Amino acid sequence: MHLDTPNVAADDSREVRVNEVLQAMTLNEKADMLCGDGMWHLRGIERLGLPQIRLTDCGHGIAATGQARTAATCFPTAIGQASTWNPELIERLGAALGREVRATGNAVLLGPMVNIHRTPLNGRSFECFSEDPLLTGKLAAAFIRGVQSQGVGACIKGLTANNQQKDQMELNVVMDERTLREIYLPNFKIPLQEARPLGLMTCYNGLNGQHSSASRHLLREIVKDEWGFQGFIVSDWRGTHSPQVVEAGLDLEMPGPGKFMRQEDILAAVDEGRLTHDDLDDRVRRLLRAIISVMPVVAAGDAYADELDCPEHRAVARQVAEESIILLKNEDRLLPLDCQRLRTIAVIGPSAEQALLGPRGSAAVAPSRSVGPLQGLRDCCDENVQIIYEEGCGLLGEGIVIYPQFLTPTGGRPGASGFAAEYFNNSTLEGPPILSTLQPQIDFAWGTASPGAYVGRHGWSVRWTATLTPPVSGRYQLGAFGHHGGVRLYVDDQLVLDDWGQLADTQLHQQAATPERYGRRVEVELKADHPVALRMEFRKTLHTAAARLEWTVPGWADSVERAAVAAAAADVALVCVGLNCLHEGGTLDRQDLSLPGRQRELIEAVATANPNTIVALFGGGPLEVEPWIGSVRAVLQAWYPGEEGGHALADILLGKVNPSGRLPDTLPRRLEDTPAWGHYPGNGTEVRYEEGIFVGYRHYDAKGIEPSFPFGFGLSYTDFSFSNLALSSPTMAAEDTLQVRVDVTNTGQRAGQEVVQLYLGDLQASLPRPPRELKGFAKVHLEPGRQTTVTFTLTPDDLSFFDPQANIWRAEPGTFEVQIGRHLGHGPSTRFDYAG
Repeated sequence: MHLDTPNVAADDSREVRVNEVLQAMTLNEKADMLCGDGMWHLRGIERLGLPQIRLTDCGHGIAATGQARTAATCFPTAIGQASTWNPELIERLGAALGREVRATGNAVLLGPMVNIHRTPLNGRSFECFSEDPLLTGKLAAAFIRGVQSQGVGACIKGLTANNQQKDQMELNVVMDERTLREIYLPNFKIPLQEARPLGLMTCYNGLNGQHSSASRHLLREIVKDEWGFQGFIVSDWRGTHSPQVVEAGLDLEMPGPGKFMRQEDILAAVDEGRLTHDDLDDRVRRLLRAIISVMPVVAAGDAYADELDCPEHRAVARQVAEESIILLKNEDRLLPLDCQRLRTIAVIGPSAEQALLGPRGSAAVAPSRSVGPLQGLRDCCDENVQIIYEEGCGLLGEGIVIYPQFLTPTGGRPGASGFAAEYFNNSTLEGPPILSTLQPQIDFAWGTASPGAYVGRHGWSVRWTATLTPPVSGRYQLGAFGHHGGVRLYVDDQLVLDDWGQLADTQLHQQAATPERYGRRVEVELKADHPVALRMEFRKTLHTAAARLEWTVPGWADSVERAAVAAAAADVALVCVGLNCLHEGGTLDRQDLSLPGRQRELIEAVATANPNTIVALFGGGPLEVEPWIGSVRAVLQAWYPGEEGGHALADILLGKVNPSGRLPDTLPRRLEDTPAWGHYPGNGTEVRYEEGIFVGYRHYDAKGIEPSFPFGFGLSYTDFSFSNLALSSPTMAAEDTLQVRVDVTNTGQRAGQEVVQLYLGDLQASLPRPPRELKGFAKVHLEPGRQTTVTFTLTPDDLSFFDPQANIWRAEPGTFEVQIGRHLGHGPSTRFDYAG
């Protein structure tokens, strides 16, 4: 059942029950409802049969929220989901997430996050969909429909203009009403009206002098009165700053016990006349709707436990990852690779071995299993293809990670390689481990996620043990490094490196009380083929964890040089580069668009050594490609592709899946070209959105700035043509709709999917308008030689802009241009006249 076509009988039945409960509640019980019960619960009323309901993050998997069971399916992050341009698939993803919400004993998912990508430096761009509000809104609506189809609720976040992490807690965003209405609110309005989530969350920053949780203009005037939203509005955690939240229209303060909406605060507001009894009843009614909606799931207890991280969900994660990967360059059709002709593939880069799951922050997800690019290719290639691996450079240390072929895990099965790992739910390695596993090497960036099933997100420790067999004799440098964690290193049970560090408060918003990185290098004398016992210990001391063990081997070349040598010996080289939780995520914006560390140097060295070099980019937002893209033959944008990302990338590279991802953001040539350049990050307390409505592609199109790749761009292994663009009429009146039709043909030799995109431009506007705006899209699958007709319907709303003088939306008479193609600026166009 889709919630944009509501079940009237079910709604009526729920409202009857809501009114019955409301009439039976005392004033004290009503006042008590408006504040959370601890960190993750809405209050229930036992005497009236109302249970507590539990909330959980986030938008690409279930983030552990103080529960023992910490592992769940990790899907691609939101920017990858948006790259599919496939609402039906995202609805399936939402349904899988809904099932995992109830499987973990939760009832409401705190997602999706739908803020617009104003600047590519935003550390939480990965958690939001796009720079365009229509694409964002339609995909968010699909996501919510999927989640709520499983009997649980979704809570969309965070209203509004939360477009940077820097200074967000103190930041006042200043923008005009037209910009608010055209860019930063449609992405909320569309899913609120089409999918009706149970909840809406405010954000940390302020808007035009009011914190979002205290903005009556946003919460009461627009969301509740103008849009008719019937769900509850909740603050972001610790996101209330004044008693004004009561009058503004906030329904729930989180977490409990709260600061301004405690029972005594609400009773005082009623006594003083700042909150009427009708207002209080309205807020309680909204919370009751949510509780009563999800009560069947809560009552079911652990009946859904088998749905967590199941094969069906892993299959959805793989398909979303496959459709999210964008082929940006494919010179001379190097891709797809032909396994029948290949003998060797060099897999290189700091993002090659580990699966890239997402940055730091509340959205961090811990899967029970994950597949990186290296393992993905090993699993998917024919047996006759040899896979060569060299890291090339690291993102935490500066040496070479100790590879598994030199390691025998303590107590491991015969033939096993790597480390035996034991994880503990304490900071002192005491007692029996909560998780024991084998890990090929120590190079992890967990961020704020749990490192494994049943390991808590905070206050854990790990011990890795193995026998190390040195390849040569001489003085080695061993380097043990930690980020927000203490490290110790032992050789033959002798402590050779000790940076155990001090424990600190692990609250998410606690500032670092200790240095971010511990660890250093130590020299040891080792003999060739003389095994030594190696032990590394790590404990998490703050909220973002990473660890690495590396070495410098006597006589070995520099790590980049070794990668180039490996590339030269291979038929094809795949270089996996990008970002991880050390560079972006909750509380952390990026500094620039460049690849961190030696990654650009690595790409250039590999490309010089092997003319068949492919680059796969990982991260939560656009990266600068101009300095090196001319030297490589193929480039893929993979974002954070989730636990099945390695298999998905291999499927694309080997042609088992035809790439169909399309850019949800413009990829700029340089940071100075981006819309917010000069207007970010503000002065620490205020940031002014001087670019107005010209965000994302609207900016590049209006200014005539050529990006590296335009909005909506993506290549395929087949070819599509667009023809016979036609309108149902050459004119349109105020009460009319207009049908736009185009024929799409697969003119290539492979089956594939094309994203048909409709852009509309107002050629005679009285106010500045973007040259073109996305007004519709459809993803179609076609076999070779087949054709389909795609039809879009335009309404006067699609032609409208917000008139700040009249404070209304209106469409002006004049000429409009329609363009349909595979990305912004591509494809046939035609015009029609709007009579008004």
